[in-house]
Amino acid sequence: MSDLSVRAFRFLLGLAESEPPRATAEIVAEEIGGEQAAAVAQGLLVPGGNRDGVAAGPGDGALRPILAFDGASGTVTCFHPDAGFVAVPAEALRTWRLDTARLAEFVGRMLGLPASFRPTPLVDGLLWDLGMPRLGRAGMPVLFARRLGDETARGRIHYELDLHLGKKPSLLLTSGRRVAADLVLPAVSAVVPVAETLNRTTAVACIDLPRLAALVGQRQAAAPSRPDLPVDCEADGHWLKINGTTYTFRGIQAQIIRRLYEAWAVGQEWVRVQDVLEDVQSGADKIAEAFKGKKGWKDVIEVRDGNCRLRVSSVER
Repeated sequence: MSDLSVRAFRFLLGLAESEPPRATAEIVAEEIGGEQAAAVAQGLLVPGGNRDGVAAGPGDGALRPILAFDGASGTVTCFHPDAGFVAVPAEALRTWRLDTARLAEFVGRMLGLPASFRPTPLVDGLLWDLGMPRLGRAGMPVLFARRLGDETARGRIHYELDLHLGKKPSLLLTSGRRVAADLVLPAVSAVVPVAETLNRTTAVACIDLPRLAALVGQRQAAAPSRPDLPVDCEADGHWLKINGTTYTFRGIQAQIIRRLYEAWAVGQEWVRVQDVLEDVQSGADKIAEAFKGKKGWKDVIEVRDGNCRLRVSSVER
């Protein structure tokens, strides 16, 4: 495995948090310089195609896909509001894309896994199983995830991890720079950003295994206790469990679910529909309208005489 500097590796981790995980050739060259060849050689960076627009000028972040290609000269021009059509450097259009599966594999190598090891994809492009590398005195199941800060991505990851309940809890490494303090994922004992595990005494990017073991211990000790409740709900409402059945929601629907869960948790059995919809700033007039297109929502919410509640009346708090 070719070496990458800490700076280059951090850049790739940041790229992993983007969707799509892509950057212009200009930016890649500026950020990692000569290390681009090493990243390409090991498959971390692959050609990502050409952009169809560029920034119009200094201070103007709007993309303007008004490009003109001159076949005779091989040049590309773009309309500038002040200068008219101006030449666009080829490097401003060419892009490199991060192969996220290769990044997961790279992290596995940093954990000491053999060259023959290949991560198992659990959620396409978002979550991988890195096996059980040795951390400290014993092996520990390790996962790698990207985009935990994105609600949709986190919901997909949460759904998959729910299937791992009952197994030995895993360490989840993430490409993100930070982890929300209240983030709780099923079948995960600790969530640690890869960037926090890097050896701070070398210019070459490598995971400091003793430091990682210490971070895992800290995360496990600080993890909020969460009893195995028959009714449970994530802080943003995107995930709800009632008597062993799991449901996932997005956007306004997730906010409504969280609002109803909070009411149930404090003993408020019924809530006015109008109050709920106003609290989450929904433009809908009815719960059914807010959940239009979501199958199974009536299994979770009961509506009666202008009031609504979660269908958990038979569940004790």
